[in-house]
Amino acid sequence: MNIQSISKKDKEIVTILDAEELVLIGNVMYQATKHQDSGDIRLTEQFYRLYSDIMIARNLCKYGHLDNFSFEHIEQARKKAREKAD
Repeated sequence: MNIQSISKKDKEIVTILDAEELVLIGNVMYQATKHQDSGDIRLTEQFYRLYSDIMIARNLCKYGHLDNFSFEHIEQARKKAREKAD
């Protein structure tokens, strides 16, 4: 991970991640979704939106495309985000 800038004023961080770092973050987020079912943690709309974006970035960076399997998981995460927003 290469942090380019951090702005307290704008509350944002610009960073560069490589494909392996995206895979690691995606795997951690995937595990979090599995623990949610046990009631250990409560995941938010923001989590699911970020998770779907991470999946898109990871697949495009690592494989250069999105396949049907990826689309299915991205849609599931976005559906959960919509449910949490309601």
